[in-house]
Amino acid sequence: MCNGARDALVTRMVADGDIAEAIAQIEGDLGRRPNDLSLHARLHKLLLREGNRARIESHAERCVELLLRIDTPAEAVPLVADVIGRNNHWRPRVPEQVAPLARAALEQGRADVAVHLLRGFDKRHPRHPDLPYVYLLGALAMLRSGGAQEQAGHLLEQVALRYPEHPAAAEAVRHLQLLPGAHDDPPAPPA
Repeated sequence: MCNGARDALVTRMVADGDIAEAIAQIEGDLGRRPNDLSLHARLHKLLLREGNRARIESHAERCVELLLRIDTPAEAVPLVADVIGRNNHWRPRVPEQVAPLARAALEQGRADVAVHLLRGFDKRHPRHPDLPYVYLLGALAMLRSGGAQEQAGHLLEQVALRYPEHPAAAEAVRHLQLLPGAHDDPPAPPA
């Protein structure tokens, strides 16, 4: 069946109220074309219409994974924001997804989404290699949400001091230098 005929069939199923069958049809197509973003978008709309939170979250995880794999985290931010809006306890299952999603959220002005993703990461993953980025992004989220400038500055200093060899340290120093009252010298590592 060609794409146009398949689209017409799915549209008719939806019009007839047969959401489950339309979902099954799209899922079958995704089995043959698992990286087709337009199919994923269509499936997600159908899942939202169906209203099954577990299926929505599971599909969102698949979409986030795909979007991060093709290096388009910005496209995942609205999806992540929607899932968080439906389930305030939701977090990505894969810890490596948190930092790129939080950075993309900050770039889109969604400090709320970034904070949600970052909150408690250090407790859940105390030795994770992304911790310096998580702390850096947490500080940036504080700064972009308009408050806690002193706390954000302290966090940036800690990133620079505790992880001096990590790329996040250089970025932390750059941001520290932009803060009011900043010094030109980066923080010195502890003796």
